[in-house]
Amino acid sequence: MRRIFLLIIAAMVLASHDGVDARQQRELSRERAVLQTDFGDIHLAFYPTIAPRTVELILALFELGCYNANHFFRVDKGFVAQIADVQNGRQAPMDELQQKWASKTVPLEVHEDVKHDRVGILSLARHDDPNSGGSSFSILLGPAPHLNMQYTIFGQVTKGIETLESLQQVETVTEGIFVMPKTRIHIHSTYVLYSDSSLRCSESVDLVETRLNSTLWSLERLRETSLPALEGTTMSAIYRGGKLGDALVEALDVLVTEGKIGGDLAQKVLEAYDQTMMEALEKDTSAKGTIIGKLDLYRYIDNIWTFVLSNAKLRSAVSQSIPKKDENEEDVDGEVKLTVVDAKLLRVARQ
Repeated sequence: MRRIFLLIIAAMVLASHDGVDARQQRELSRERAVLQTDFGDIHLAFYPTIAPRTVELILALFELGCYNANHFFRVDKGFVAQIADVQNGRQAPMDELQQKWASKTVPLEVHEDVKHDRVGILSLARHDDPNSGGSSFSILLGPAPHLNMQYTIFGQVTKGIETLESLQQVETVTEGIFVMPKTRIHIHSTYVLYSDSSLRCSESVDLVETRLNSTLWSLERLRETSLPALEGTTMSAIYRGGKLGDALVEALDVLVTEGKIGGDLAQKVLEAYDQTMMEALEKDTSAKGTIIGKLDLYRYIDNIWTFVLSNAKLRSAVSQSIPKKDENEEDVDGEVKLTVVDAKLLRVARQ
């Protein structure tokens, strides 16, 4: 009887322990963030339903590459290995978007049944204000019950426990309350992947394809603005600089960035726009225009004329029959570039 009673007690204890683990396991994020360190890789999963605000921030920081070139500034054997906040720990500068997310803070998110009870738990660091959590966080190297209900638990290590064991072997020095490694423990790079169990292959492919389309579109836009082809030699060089062209490109940029259309479709829209404008050039028009100014530069290459004027005046009218005195006249600020191919004016652009 005593043996049966003891077995029941043991089963209850195991069930209680497994209950917490099972709950956390069910709530693991599909994302896995990977830290590549001097001692090996560490894979992290998150608890989005337990600490949604914290997970949103930390995952965004990983996806933006904010933890790259950072380091573990604290290694307290049997207690925690702590990653520095990205604003002060990185050895590389951050761009505007990274700085925006790096400066964010999140409120305390705690639950009585989610505890600092084992190696690998992720715990968000903070200042005295409970709602001051930021980018710095600790990985538990052992149980720390005194942190329960005081610090947000937002995930766990899924691979790389042996890396944590290696971290604990480094030489350290104590400075105040912190036990710190004598030499910098680098986080060389990070990346985010998706677990096979919670993200179907087709979803993963679609996600990657969307991101690649967006990247290709952005690269194409960058290429056209930074490495322009000679005016008149490509369709994309015509009329893109006008108000209508600018508005179209801006709208397509938003749609591609938000994933609503692919970069290939956006490119087809622009090509159709270019074709329409080119066809319009072939049609006779009754409008007339005159540009008068100082000729600063001209060149002729491969049947393409380029003229650059300064102190220019633009006179225009919607019909050839309108007398000169009734034409609209406009002073043009800066320089004006005219591109002519086969004696046809293809482009007028203000410098």
